[in-house]
Amino acid sequence: MQLHVLLFALAGFALVTGGNSSAAPVRYGNYYDETADVFCSTVTTCRLNFSQTPTDKLVMLRKLNCNISTTSTLFQALLHIATTNGGLGIARSLPLPVPGPIAVGTATTTNFESDIHWLIGQGRFPYVDFDIAAQANIIVNCTMTGDLIDPIP
Repeated sequence: MQLHVLLFALAGFALVTGGNSSAAPVRYGNYYDETADVFCSTVTTCRLNFSQTPTDKLVMLRKLNCNISTTSTLFQALLHIATTNGGLGIARSLPLPVPGPIAVGTATTTNFESDIHWLIGQGRFPYVDFDIAAQANIIVNCTMTGDLIDPIP
């Protein structure tokens, strides 16, 4: 129990700015994936930004796997697409399944895998908003996987 609280505090210390970190997207043939994480301090909504999708291909998003740790309860997660980095979402959003949390000491951990099959345009910026019940710290790590598709000329 104390180890989990210590790890939660260390993650908060390391990511105190609230910024995202992201591994470079992986492109191999038609395969595409990216992993990103974020720490948000004393919030009710936390945004996880992924990198810009390739400008020469569409991405058929197939799966989104996430791990969320927080001292509150996660009640909603929505996938959005923006046209600019950090910008507002366009008029498309996809609700994601949010299973019940697992209590670990004073924190709860939620994991989910979502089969999506959602097409994302060229040069777009996918992001996920996580909404929690009360102001708290939240740590999120997600991986999206999909296929690269040639645009129709």
